Amino acid sequence: MRNQIRRRGTRRNPIRRRDTVSEIPDELLLTILSFLPSKDVVATSAISKRWKSLWKEVTTFRYDDPYPLPFNMFALFIRSRSTVGILQLKLSPGFSRTDINPLVNDAVARSLRELRIEMLYISFELPQCLYFYQQLETLILQKLSLVDIPSNVSLIGVKKLHILSVRFLSDESVIKLLSICPLLEDLVVRRSLYTNVMIFTIDVPTLKNLYIYNSWKSRPEGVHGFVVNAPSLRCFYIKDSFSNYLRFGNMPELVKASVNISPYLPLATSFLFLDQLELYSCPSQWCNLLKDAPILRVLKLYQKHSQSNDVTDSWNQPISVPECLMSHLEIFEWRHYNGTDQEREAAKYILGNASCLKKASFYSKSARKHDILKELESVERGSKTCMLNRRSPRGDKISEFPDELLLKILSFLPSKDVVATSAISKRWKSLWKEVNTFRYDATPPYPLTCQMFDLFIRSRSNVESLQLKLNPNNSTQDIRDLVNDAASRSLRELRIEMVYKSFEFPQNLYLYPQLETLILEKLSLVDIPPNVSLIGLKKLNLLSCLSIDNTSGESRPEGVHGFVINAPSLRCFSIKDTFSNYVRFGDMPELVKASVNIICDQPIPTAREKVQSTSSKM
Repeated sequence: MRNQIRRRGTRRNPIRRRDTVSEIPDELLLTILSFLPSKDVVATSAISKRWKSLWKEVTTFRYDDPYPLPFNMFALFIRSRSTVGILQLKLSPGFSRTDINPLVNDAVARSLRELRIEMLYISFELPQCLYFYQQLETLILQKLSLVDIPSNVSLIGVKKLHILSVRFLSDESVIKLLSICPLLEDLVVRRSLYTNVMIFTIDVPTLKNLYIYNSWKSRPEGVHGFVVNAPSLRCFYIKDSFSNYLRFGNMPELVKASVNISPYLPLATSFLFLDQLELYSCPSQWCNLLKDAPILRVLKLYQKHSQSNDVTDSWNQPISVPECLMSHLEIFEWRHYNGTDQEREAAKYILGNASCLKKASFYSKSARKHDILKELESVERGSKTCMLNRRSPRGDKISEFPDELLLKILSFLPSKDVVATSAISKRWKSLWKEVNTFRYDATPPYPLTCQMFDLFIRSRSNVESLQLKLNPNNSTQDIRDLVNDAASRSLRELRIEMVYKSFEFPQNLYLYPQLETLILEKLSLVDIPPNVSLIGLKKLNLLSCLSIDNTSGESRPEGVHGFVINAPSLRCFSIKDTFSNYVRFGDMPELVKASVNIICDQPIPTAREKVQSTSSKM
């Protein structure tokens, strides 16, 4: 027995610890790293073998003063990178334009797409290199005093602009900044005590999404607020407990809005196509707004209770029933419902007149919430199919993750599964709509035809990545229509797998500057016509069309077969080839990293054509 115990004690545990992080793809790990300061990103190189060089692929760089590295060292670090997609700077008052401009210039030379600058309330002038620079899509200005914009300039590529606690020279300076962004689609404005603009005028015909945050502790004298003219607006969010002047032009394309205004001011506009509305107010105020939203389908009310018995909080039944109640409202949700006489009358009115209502939810934090909510069960309902929900909502633990990371995770799923996540929770209900990577797999079983998937693509405003796995039954016209629709929605990456079927490039891809990545797999490529160009392409993958990974052949064909490579700017090179009998490499003077695994019938002929490698099998 003792010997058995000894033998059992000396036996090694057969279960080895597994590196679970190794199962996460590099692309997702790089996204996670992009949320860290650059000093912490570099520190991850000590974690394991895999992380030793992974950090070098991160294209998001953050500098937060005070910083372990001096600013000039960080600038040298930026110059050593080949790509700088995002640059975020949080600087103290000791920095000047002579420090900032060269750094931004270096980032622009490395394909900068997003710039964020926080200057801690000191003057800042936009670097000249940003004007007429097409690749800058996102500009975030925070806690700085913006020098007036010069005339005859343009931020021609900017689609997203954040103005967060920024001081301007005058109210007209805001108009001038917005006017030089001809492609602006997303605008975020945050006003604070530091902001000196009295009337913030937003007149942008291309604007699709607008977010306004305005919560000061005290109000200055005079008129202050917002004037908004955005006829293309589709999503609108405003939280304003400060303004005494609001003027909104018509928003005929608006489909989703969240309005939290205190004191409530009439919006004096119509929302003809509004589909979803979140409203923070008392019943006497939000009922009037329903008249201006004739096809409203989802209404979420967040009750505001006054400290005193204000007569303006009393419920007055409308003379006529709003059109949305009679024919469109399907989902109604009321938060902070306390069951007062006014609230109860308003709830009866909604439930009794909403003839299309499918689901009504009431949530209360009152000590009497059980009795208050139970009273609603006896209220007569205008819709026979309406389900009444009076349970408290469960907490969403995943809410701690930022939307940007969740969207990156969703981008790895097929589009049908991405849409299915809308049923997970309240937050996920609309999150999937922000995904701009779309995957279609035509291998059975797939619930959508190619034509139906194309209709889905047409319903999206932005398609950055399109990945198609098609079968021989998909026609050339279907593919061409799908790619054309994606290209008209800012397509940057296209991946097509055709199961060894002939494929011809759609004509609109030629001379299309926004396509940066092209991946072709398992297809027969029709010859390229003369006098065309993929002018924006930076990354090209040819998988089982013409592959640098040439190890799959079991037998070699007769004759000469292999590779001829002439790439004088090459910096990284990997080749694994047990098949070719002919390899010719030109000079590679800038090569810094290579992996060569070749089993070849003939050696590489000259010494100048050899490459230095980290591993070599000849």
